[in-house]
Amino acid sequence: SDGVAVACGLSLHGPCHFPPLEDGMRYTQVSAGANFTVLLRSDGIAVACGLNVQGQCSIPRLDDGMTYTQVSAGRYRTVLLRCDGRVVACGKNSSIPPDFNALVKDRVLQADFIYEDNDEILVRCFGLDGVEVLQLRANGSDLARQTSKDLALQLNKDMQEPRVILPDGELLDAVCRANPNATLVTVSLKHGKAGGA
Repeated sequence: SDGVAVACGLSLHGPCHFPPLEDGMRYTQVSAGANFTVLLRSDGIAVACGLNVQGQCSIPRLDDGMTYTQVSAGRYRTVLLRCDGRVVACGKNSSIPPDFNALVKDRVLQADFIYEDNDEILVRCFGLDGVEVLQLRANGSDLARQTSKDLALQLNKDMQEPRVILPDGELLDAVCRANPNATLVTVSLKHGKAGGA
């Protein structure tokens, strides 16, 4: 509640070495990726520290009068929401599809996959603020498009169409449209990182 960020753990590349704050400043959001951390300051400036091999710590500069309102770190990518509602990204696959910013009014989530026993995959969805919104278990042999529909049903409580970003930066619905017969395990292996259970 005091806006001071602390971290512990392996910090070989500096993800736990947060930039010092000026007097009166505080951190309002923190999101951790693979060996890097992104923080949002109370003045709307985003900063990052840690491993930057894909450019995930190279936060895009803001025009005068602009601020960031949300930050989210993926495996090798950072996604940021500006005060004008536009989404920007840096790192691996940092280009935003041309029609994406027209959809920002919709719910934007980042997904992560964790393999579990019995061919099950846990799909975890996080908001751009880094807060986990939903967990969904599915069989790896299920069609990814069915998982996408199941996520939409569970997330659509406020009548917003969810846009789920995979760990590699691709949109889940675009991947499913391109390959309607892709299984969840295929999508998770090609577009996501897998954790062990």
